[in-house]
Amino acid sequence: MIGDRHADAACALVDFYIGQRMTLEVDVATSDPKREEVRILIDKTTPWLDSQPGGYCFTLRDFTKLAPYCIRTADNEVRLKVLSELVSRDVLDVHDVKPASGGRSTTKWVKN
Repeated sequence: MIGDRHADAACALVDFYIGQRMTLEVDVATSDPKREEVRILIDKTTPWLDSQPGGYCFTLRDFTKLAPYCIRTADNEVRLKVLSELVSRDVLDVHDVKPASGGRSTTKWVKN
């Protein structure tokens, strides 16, 4: 039979392992080299966005062609992370536009 002492010890052990796992996940996330790259790209992209008029709308393809050179040389994964971060900072809004004909939807970003 399991006593209260053993149950408390088991709970403490599980809490310890959960805490260790959370620490490891946080350390991995903060040591991600792409995270630093995204931060740098955001700093370089913000002046370009500031020069665009309010309500400026663009697709990922437009962003790749028209944004600063550093964005053009980055891969799509990094570009999407930059755009997601700008959305979370309320610099951009994101919209999925579905054509009336029922075709494939297009993601567009709009400057606030």
